[in-house]
Amino acid sequence: MRALMLFVFAAACGKSSPAAEPPPQMPPPEVTVVTLKTEQVTLQTELSGRTVASLIADVRPQVSGIVKTRKFTEGAQVKAGQVLYEIDASMYRATYAQATADLEAAKAMLDASKIKNERF
Repeated sequence: MRALMLFVFAAACGKSSPAAEPPPQMPPPEVTVVTLKTEQVTLQTELSGRTVASLIADVRPQVSGIVKTRKFTEGAQVKAGQVLYEIDASMYRATYAQATADLEAAKAMLDASKIKNERF
Protein backbone atom coordinates (compact mmCIF):
# COMPACT_ATOMS: atom_id res chain seq x y z
CA MET A 1 0.00 0.00 0.00
CA ARG A 2 2.79 2.41 0.89
CA ALA A 3 4.65 1.59 -2.30
CA LEU A 4 1.54 2.37 -4.38
CA MET A 5 1.04 5.73 -2.66
CA LEU A 6 4.68 6.60 -3.16
CA PHE A 7 4.44 5.72 -6.88
CA VAL A 8 1.27 7.83 -7.36
CA PHE A 9 2.86 10.77 -5.55
CA ALA A 10 6.05 10.56 -7.59
CA ALA A 11 4.09 10.34 -10.85
CA ALA A 12 1.99 13.39 -9.92
CA CYS A 13 5.07 15.44 -9.13
CA GLY A 14 6.74 14.59 -12.41
CA LYS A 15 3.89 15.79 -14.62
CA SER A 16 4.02 19.34 -15.89
CA SER A 17 1.34 21.15 -17.77
CA PRO A 18 2.30 22.01 -21.36
CA ALA A 19 0.63 25.43 -21.23
CA ALA A 20 2.65 26.62 -18.21
CA GLU A 21 4.53 29.88 -18.73
CA PRO A 22 8.13 30.27 -17.63
CA PRO A 23 8.52 32.25 -14.39
CA PRO A 24 9.01 36.00 -14.89
CA GLN A 25 12.58 37.33 -14.84
CA MET A 26 13.68 39.27 -11.73
CA PRO A 27 15.08 42.75 -12.37
CA PRO A 28 18.80 43.11 -11.65
CA PRO A 29 19.56 44.11 -8.02
CA GLU A 30 20.16 47.76 -7.30
CA VAL A 31 23.74 48.50 -6.24
CA THR A 32 24.98 51.59 -4.41
CA VAL A 33 28.56 52.83 -4.53
CA VAL A 34 30.40 54.48 -1.62
CA THR A 35 33.78 56.15 -2.04
CA LEU A 36 35.98 55.84 1.04
CA LYS A 37 38.50 58.42 2.17
CA THR A 38 40.73 58.63 5.25
CA GLU A 39 40.20 61.24 7.95
CA GLN A 40 41.17 61.81 11.59
CA VAL A 41 38.64 60.46 14.09
CA THR A 42 38.83 60.85 17.85
CA LEU A 43 37.88 57.65 19.61
CA GLN A 44 35.88 58.31 22.75
CA THR A 45 34.35 55.75 25.06
CA GLU A 46 31.92 56.56 27.86
CA LEU A 47 31.51 53.79 30.37
CA SER A 48 29.22 53.78 33.33
CA GLY A 49 30.62 52.54 36.59
CA ARG A 50 31.10 53.13 40.27
CA THR A 51 34.36 53.60 42.11
CA VAL A 52 35.05 52.39 45.60
CA ALA A 53 37.91 53.54 47.80
CA SER A 54 40.50 50.88 48.54
CA LEU A 55 41.01 52.16 52.09
CA ILE A 56 38.22 53.64 54.18
CA ALA A 57 38.67 55.28 57.56
CA ASP A 58 35.67 56.26 59.62
CA VAL A 59 36.30 59.41 61.63
CA ARG A 60 34.07 59.53 64.69
CA PRO A 61 34.25 61.46 67.95
CA GLN A 62 35.66 59.42 70.82
CA VAL A 63 33.26 60.98 73.35
CA SER A 64 29.51 61.26 73.48
CA GLY A 65 27.74 64.55 73.09
CA ILE A 66 26.19 66.87 70.56
CA VAL A 67 28.53 67.74 67.70
CA LYS A 68 28.38 71.50 67.08
CA THR A 69 30.81 71.74 64.15
CA ARG A 70 33.06 69.50 62.08
CA LYS A 71 36.56 70.93 61.77
CA PHE A 72 37.82 68.80 58.86
CA THR A 73 36.95 68.37 55.19
CA GLU A 74 35.89 64.95 53.98
CA GLY A 75 38.60 63.33 51.89
CA ALA A 76 41.35 65.58 53.29
CA GLN A 77 44.40 64.32 55.16
CA VAL A 78 44.19 64.64 58.95
CA LYS A 79 47.08 64.46 61.42
CA ALA A 80 47.33 62.98 64.88
CA GLY A 81 46.21 65.49 67.48
CA GLN A 82 44.30 67.65 65.01
CA VAL A 83 40.94 68.97 66.27
CA LEU A 84 38.24 67.24 64.26
CA TYR A 85 34.99 68.12 66.04
CA GLU A 86 33.66 70.78 68.38
CA ILE A 87 31.31 69.17 70.87
CA ASP A 88 28.75 71.02 73.01
CA ALA A 89 30.29 71.31 76.51
CA SER A 90 27.06 71.95 78.47
CA MET A 91 26.56 68.24 79.15
CA TYR A 92 30.12 67.96 80.52
CA ARG A 93 29.68 71.08 82.68
CA ALA A 94 26.53 69.60 84.18
CA THR A 95 28.30 66.29 84.85
CA TYR A 96 31.21 68.16 86.47
CA ALA A 97 28.84 70.19 88.65
CA GLN A 98 27.05 66.99 89.73
CA ALA A 99 30.37 65.33 90.60
CA THR A 100 31.47 68.43 92.57
CA ALA A 101 28.18 68.43 94.50
CA ASP A 102 28.57 64.72 95.26
CA LEU A 103 32.12 65.36 96.53
CA GLU A 104 30.92 68.18 98.83
CA ALA A 105 28.11 65.95 100.10
CA ALA A 106 30.62 63.18 100.81
CA LYS A 107 32.89 65.66 102.68
CA ALA A 108 29.93 66.84 104.79
CA MET A 109 29.01 63.24 105.52
CA LEU A 110 32.62 62.58 106.54
CA ASP A 111 32.62 65.54 108.93
CA ALA A 112 29.30 64.41 110.43
CA SER A 113 30.64 60.86 110.79
CA LYS A 114 33.83 62.12 112.53
CA ILE A 115 31.77 64.15 115.03
CA LYS A 116 29.49 61.16 115.67
CA ASN A 117 32.54 58.93 116.15
CA GLU A 118 34.02 61.34 118.74
CA ARG A 119 30.73 61.37 120.64
CA PHE A 120 30.64 57.62 120.96
